Amino acid sequence: MKYHIVPLTASHKDEFIRLIRLAFSSDPLFEKLFANITDSKRKKRYEEVLLSFLFDQCLYLSGKVLGGFYDGRLVCAALLDVAEVPFRQRWLGWCKLLPAFAALLLHFPFKQGQFLNRYFLHSRRLMPHSPHYYLTLIGTLPDCQGKGFGKALIQQALMEAANYEHATGTGTGYGKPCECRALSEAWL
Repeated sequence: MKYHIVPLTASHKDEFIRLIRLAFSSDPLFEKLFANITDSKRKKRYEEVLLSFLFDQCLYLSGKVLGGFYDGRLVCAALLDVAEVPFRQRWLGWCKLLPAFAALLLHFPFKQGQFLNRYFLHSRRLMPHSPHYYLTLIGTLPDCQGKGFGKALIQQALMEAANYEHATGTGTGYGKPCECRALSEAWL
């Protein structure tokens, strides 16, 4: 029984989506985001389109998608945006991302998209203005929570940020604890 963390690739996308859907099944943000969608098949499709876009966005815009494997099974995953990406590289990434963005526009409800965009913009405003890694999303399978897998993944993200010459730290979308509460109260 061995646990190891590796960068995920496009071949891991379906496994990543399944994991995050399970990990976020009772997440307050996801519950609010999809509260008015009663058809379970439609809700699943919306979640898959959103998570597919976030995965592709991280890969194509030079972020890192990290996964923790235990006995060959993906048990936790995280999306980590890199501090600074050269303009040309970011532009090429957006070109690769266009099909995923089109799918998001076509298959994700406009109202939920507006809400999510406002949430991300607000959470990013809480971050320091110096270059940093940004932990966009982290999830652990429900049956693997409380076993240190997510903690190890966060520690790996912190090490990655410390070793990146342009990053001054790692952000999570939440600043101080009071800002975390304020963000929760404002958005949930």
